[in-house]
Amino acid sequence: MRIREVARQGALEALASSKPGVQPTRRDAELEAARAEVVRLGEAVKELAVKLLLVEGKGVGLSGQVPARVDAATKAGLLALLDHATQAGWTVRAACRALELGETRAWRWLARQAAERLEDLAPGGHPVHRLLDDEVAEIVWLFYQWGETDRSHRKLAHRGSYLERV
Repeated sequence: MRIREVARQGALEALASSKPGVQPTRRDAELEAARAEVVRLGEAVKELAVKLLLVEGKGVGLSGQVPARVDAATKAGLLALLDHATQAGWTVRAACRALELGETRAWRWLARQAAERLEDLAPGGHPVHRLLDDEVAEIVWLFYQWGETDRSHRKLAHRGSYLERV
């Protein structure tokens, strides 16, 4: 009697676990697990490739922190790397950290690139308080006339003021 109950219970469990249609075999389950692992590893390789590109090469011949002044071609190269990294799923902050580029600076460059003004302007501008040509000539005259006597730029400046030359 016990044998009948065990057989009946086993048959009911087998019927409850079975589903209509073709059941996946164990090999199909292993294949799906392997495919999922391939996708996961592919994403990891992509992320590492982007990281290697950012950290190792920077694509523009720079190593270490980006200098204070760089030309437009270097800026364009760094912005292209930044764009590539963000398309690969990186945040701008993480990509800037890997490039050793200030995030504020990157945003400013992006705005300038959109306006097609990536090249720096000439430094200096138009100073209002510069020395005029005749003032430079007077200073040189003072130096040749009184340089050996005064031997100090402060004394020369005082003498030039006293003589009303500058």
